[in-house]
Amino acid sequence: MEGSSLSEAGRKPLSSQERARFENYMAEIFSRLGMDLDSEPCKRTPRRWVQALVDMTEGYNGDPNIEVVFKRECVNCAQDIPTVQIVEGPIDFASLCEHHVLPFVGQAYIGCLRHE
Repeated sequence: MEGSSLSEAGRKPLSSQERARFENYMAEIFSRLGMDLDSEPCKRTPRRWVQALVDMTEGYNGDPNIEVVFKRECVNCAQDIPTVQIVEGPIDFASLCEHHVLPFVGQAYIGCLRHE
C-alpha cells in the first residue's frame, strides 16, 4: 500500500513508516490499558486495529457517489396520474462516529415516487 498514488477514496495510502508508527502508538495505548500484547491472540491487535481504522474511513474522502444528482420527478403530480414507488434496501452500512471514533452499523432504505 506504499506510494504516492491516491486510493479510490481520494487519499494517499499510509506509508510503511506511518503504518509502523501508528501501530506503535496503538500498542502503547493498548498496553497501558492492560492488554497483554505478548499473548498470542493480542500480538497483532495494533496492526489489525490500524487496518480496521483505515478500512472504516475509506469513504471519507471523495466518494464519487456522494455527488450524484438524480432528475427530480413527479413534483406536484396530478391526483389522477399513477406514480411508481421505488424502494431500495436494505443497504448495509458501517461507519465511525466522528465524536468518539467508535463504529456503528445499520441498514438504510431509500425510496422515491416516480412518474413516467
